[in-house]
Amino acid sequence: MAKKVNKVKTRAASPPQPRGKAPRFASPEASIADDAVAAMLSSYDAKTRAVVKAIHKDVAAIKGVDVGVKWNSVSFRVGDTWFGTVNVRAKEGILLVLHTGAERKSDIKGQVGEMKGAAELKWLGVERAVVGVESASVWKRKWKVLRGVVSEWVMNVQP
Repeated sequence: MAKKVNKVKTRAASPPQPRGKAPRFASPEASIADDAVAAMLSSYDAKTRAVVKAIHKDVAAIKGVDVGVKWNSVSFRVGDTWFGTVNVRAKEGILLVLHTGAERKSDIKGQVGEMKGAAELKWLGVERAVVGVESASVWKRKWKVLRGVVSEWVMNVQP
């Protein structure tokens, strides 16, 4: 009598990730599966979660951008440089804070300040700006004009 062999399908191992770097995700929605980001999102009320997810989805779609939790907030980076943080504790609503990283100081205002869409930003210095967001629909409207500015910001903070 012949023995029946069960074949088990195995998933191919994903390529090893460099140490110290966040894994690159296939899509912005997939990156929400990151435990720290998912935990942060689940701690928000429904309205805040909708806004942060909308910001997350759009900013993470920019080539080279990774998402994680830094400074106890959903944050964005390119390479090893963190450049954006979602502040949900602001008195005036939710803020997307754009900066040039913890160490680097550059005059990014001079590089992107005259671009179409830069008027949506409130400049706090030559290397820091914020945009206020009251709801996911407001973010969607603002993102239409901010997309180019944020993409240029990413290009200017890359190491």
